[in-house]
Amino acid sequence: MATDVLSNGPHSLGGPMEPPAATAHLVIDPSQIDVSRVDLDSIQLPPGENFGIISDDEDVIESENLDFDSGFENVIVVDNLPVVGLDKFEKLEGVIRKIFGQIGTIKERGLWMPLNQDTQKTQGYCFIEFSSKQVCSLSFHLIKL
Repeated sequence: MATDVLSNGPHSLGGPMEPPAATAHLVIDPSQIDVSRVDLDSIQLPPGENFGIISDDEDVIESENLDFDSGFENVIVVDNLPVVGLDKFEKLEGVIRKIFGQIGTIKERGLWMPLNQDTQKTQGYCFIEFSSKQVCSLSFHLIKL
């Protein structure tokens, strides 16, 4: 019957289709493939299927989900600091941390005093990064008093 060939569902007249008696198998010898002629950009997998191949992009996507602050909302600039050489740099840094640490938590590596490359002295200002923008805002208002 023609329906036996065209249908193998539960309502087919002849029951399930039988596979053809002689099934051809395609055997590919990988050494015979010229990879330089394969256009890898033209290969597309069905949606949701990766055939066990891990994408190079997945690790990039995961690394893009890093937690970065979106701006300078938790950073203040303090100027009119004394200009000191390397011999007093740590002392000045300690004083700044003591004063501003009373207001809130300064992030690890959150205090930066730029140095003049020629004189090896501070430039009279620093940047302080607090743990949150609320602490930063509080410090800003307390300093203005």
